[in-house]
Amino acid sequence: MDDEADRAAKKAKLNDIAMKQVMPNFVQPSMKDITEKRLVWSDDNAIAQRIDKTIMDVIIVDMLPYTVVEGEAFKRLNFADPISTHHYTVKSEKFFRTTLMPATYDKVVEHVKKLLLQAEYISFTTDGWSSPTKSCSLLSFTGHFLHGAVCRKIILSAMVLDDDHTAAYLSN
Repeated sequence: MDDEADRAAKKAKLNDIAMKQVMPNFVQPSMKDITEKRLVWSDDNAIAQRIDKTIMDVIIVDMLPYTVVEGEAFKRLNFADPISTHHYTVKSEKFFRTTLMPATYDKVVEHVKKLLLQAEYISFTTDGWSSPTKSCSLLSFTGHFLHGAVCRKIILSAMVLDDDHTAAYLSN
């Protein structure tokens, strides 16, 4: 009887070794793995919200159009582990334009107000700019102040000018 048990154990061990050599990376997925692959983060998931904010920051800082999120290459980005399935669903440009941008703008306005209220002295400057082709002219209003030991400058307002920024036009 022991010989049969030994043979069966050796056969099972050889089968196991053979399977590992033939299919070394094959792993039977568990039910947990299968359900996690189907899991898509909801809009109120903390990770999804951090990804949304990061995308909004990229759009703002790099001055990209909102439609960048609808490009094919952008849709292929995996915002988690590149090997795993996608848990994050990229939002539409409308979401970033109508929901996240206004909320981000409001946060920035509050932060700027807080900084200006903390400043002891503020200098204001205005500047005009025209594109080399004269197709666009801008006028800006900037606040300069110290925040601790750091010199800050914040563009408080900017507007498109209908004409070149000549002294006569600006005085009107």
